[in-house]
Amino acid sequence: KNLSQKALLVDPVLGGTEAGSLDWFDSIYKAGDGIETRLNYDVVDVHLYTKLIDKQIEGLPSAAPELLPTKINDIRNVLRKYGDESKPIISTEMGYLTSDKNGYSPALDYETQRDWVVRAYLMMLSEGVRKVWYYDFQDDGLDFEYLEHNWGLIDYFGVPKPSYYGYYNLSQQMRNAELIGAVSGLSTPYYGFEYFDETKNRKMSVIWAADGQTKTLQFDNLSGKDELIEVVGSDGSFDSVKTENG
Repeated sequence: KNLSQKALLVDPVLGGTEAGSLDWFDSIYKAGDGIETRLNYDVVDVHLYTKLIDKQIEGLPSAAPELLPTKINDIRNVLRKYGDESKPIISTEMGYLTSDKNGYSPALDYETQRDWVVRAYLMMLSEGVRKVWYYDFQDDGLDFEYLEHNWGLIDYFGVPKPSYYGYYNLSQQMRNAELIGAVSGLSTPYYGFEYFDETKNRKMSVIWAADGQTKTLQFDNLSGKDELIEVVGSDGSFDSVKTENG
């Protein structure tokens, strides 16, 4: 800070939101009497992986991305305790494994990894996480039982996994979207958020069933008075659905 007031200090790079990590985060503020710590760093960094050891949501698969709001709120509870709730949060690591045996998170098939990556980004966006880095772009090796070899959006040989295309489709659809808020009338296992795309002058609703089950839901006035709703899947599929009475 003495060298440049433009410098941003990102701290404390928490590995997660387990009790030990949160206690350590709290201890940083205690050591600096709260105010001193608040002034000494600018951005909170936490690795927002959802894990098997996290407290799970009943009815959802273990370590589902829908755990993220609770994890982010746990961080904010520490910040609120010391009057630092306005501090921005980023995540320099998050990701989902396609490893067979790891004990860290579930072994996901390629399609589920794709959907969870998309949902995780949407959950973090809805919670105001400012920046997110996916870990990692490419599988680090060929051992399907070793977790460090199985995080990638592309495999070891550079071939894209479905998650690569899910990431791409998310980026394309949401690149100009501004969050409005949660879709009303939904409860677990159904989630949804509304956005507005100013460049296309239209509202976008992102909805999904977090339990992985297919079910027909009725949404009243989801997109105003449009006679047709464009439906884009995380896999890039496209459909056009006719509305009935709004």
